[in-house]
Amino acid sequence: MAKRYIKSLSSKPVTFTSVPGWRRDDHAKAFTAFLRSCEKISLGRDRLAMACRKARRLPRKLSNNRARVFFESYFTVHKVQSGRRSLLTGYYEPELYGSRVRTAKFNVPLYRRPRDLVGLHGRGMRKAARRAGLSRKLTYAKRTRNGLKPYMTREQIESGGLKGQRLEMIWLADPVDAFFLHIQGSGRIVLPDGSRIRIGFDGKNGYDYSSVGRALVRAKLIPRNKVSLKSVKAWLRANPSQGRRAMWRNKSFIFFRELKNHALINGPIGAQGVSLIGGRSLAVDRRHYHLGLPIFLSVPNFRKDGHRNLRRLMIAQDTGTAIKGARRGDIFWGSGGKAGDIAGRTYHKGDFYVLLPRAKPILISAAKDSPAPKRANMIKTVKRAPAPKVVRASKKPRAQNRPPVFEGYGVHAFSSFKSESN
Repeated sequence: MAKRYIKSLSSKPVTFTSVPGWRRDDHAKAFTAFLRSCEKISLGRDRLAMACRKARRLPRKLSNNRARVFFESYFTVHKVQSGRRSLLTGYYEPELYGSRVRTAKFNVPLYRRPRDLVGLHGRGMRKAARRAGLSRKLTYAKRTRNGLKPYMTREQIESGGLKGQRLEMIWLADPVDAFFLHIQGSGRIVLPDGSRIRIGFDGKNGYDYSSVGRALVRAKLIPRNKVSLKSVKAWLRANPSQGRRAMWRNKSFIFFRELKNHALINGPIGAQGVSLIGGRSLAVDRRHYHLGLPIFLSVPNFRKDGHRNLRRLMIAQDTGTAIKGARRGDIFWGSGGKAGDIAGRTYHKGDFYVLLPRAKPILISAAKDSPAPKRANMIKTVKRAPAPKVVRASKKPRAQNRPPVFEGYGVHAFSSFKSESN
C-alpha cells in the first residue's frame, strides 16, 4: 500500500521517538492543515481517506497532545533516503498595489489565459505533442489549425506578443514585482479604492522555470553569500536594462485568473485545491508524493546564525515545476512582506520523514512515545481516579497510588523560493 502514496523513492521505517524534535512540535497546527486536505480526500476508500474521516469527526481545535496522538495512531513514519540532493526553499503570497485599468503609474500587465493555450498533461495530449515534434519538457503549447506549436517565450510576450487580444486583467507599477508574482504563482492586489482581490495561477506558456538569482551569481553580479530575494530584487531595479534581459532568460510566463469566491482571510489555493496555511503547507514533487500526506521536516541551522532548527510537521498540499526530487520541498510561509522575507532566506538542506497511513490504527499512550502493542477498536480519553487512602487501625496510612493519566484515540473515538505554480 505504500506505493499508493510514495513512488520512485527509497525510505526506511523509523520510530517517532527517533525523529528529531517530533514531540516539541505544535501538532495542533499541523492537524488544522491536515483537515483542509481531508476535504479532498475523505470520500475515498483507501487508508488515507479512512484517517481523514476519523480526523473530521474530531473537534476542529485539538490540543497539541491529542493531535500528536492522532498522527501516531493513524500513521507510521519513514525517513526518506532517495535523492542525491536535499533542498528546501520557501515561497509566499505577495501583496501588491495595482489597477484594473492602465494608468501612468500602473502600466505593467498581468494576463488572463489565452484561448489557444492548451495543457499537455493527459495521455492524448502528450501523444499529440510528440507527433508535433514538441520537446518533452513543454507542459503547455499553442493550438493552431496546423497542430500544436510551442507558445511564445517571456521575451516574446513582454515585447508585445499578446497585444490586441484584450487579455490584460490587472496592471502593476513595477516589472520586478510582476516577475516575482509569476514565480510565486498567486498574490493579493490592493486596488486604488482600497479594496483587495486575489489572483491565482491559470496556466503557463509551458517552459521550465529558470532561476534569475542563480544566473546573477554565475555572472558574478551578486556574491553567492549575499544572494536573497531582497538582494536580487534590488539589483534588478538598480539595473533596469540588464535586469530585463536577465528576467527574459527565464522563458516561463504565467497566466492568472481572479479568485472571486475565495475569502481573503484564507491562504491561496494550492495544487490540491485547498487553502494553504503559512508554515504548514509544503509543495512537493507529485511524482514521488501523494498530496495530503503529512511530512515532517528536520532542518538544522535554519536561521543563518545557527541558533534555531526547523523541525515541523507539514502537509503536502502544493506542487511546482521547479520542485523536482524526493527530498525537494518548497515551504509556503504565508502572505505579505514578512512572509516574503522568510521565504527569501529559505535555502537549506534537511531530512524528510513521510507519514504513511496504517492499515489499522493502534493504541498510543500520550505519556509515551512508543505505541502500545495492542490494536485499538476503540480509543478514548481515560483518566484514572487516584486510589483511595486505606487506613488500618494498627498502621499508618499508606501513600496514595496515582497511576499516570492515559490518553489515547482509536477508530471510534475519531469517528466524530516556490519556484512557480503547477
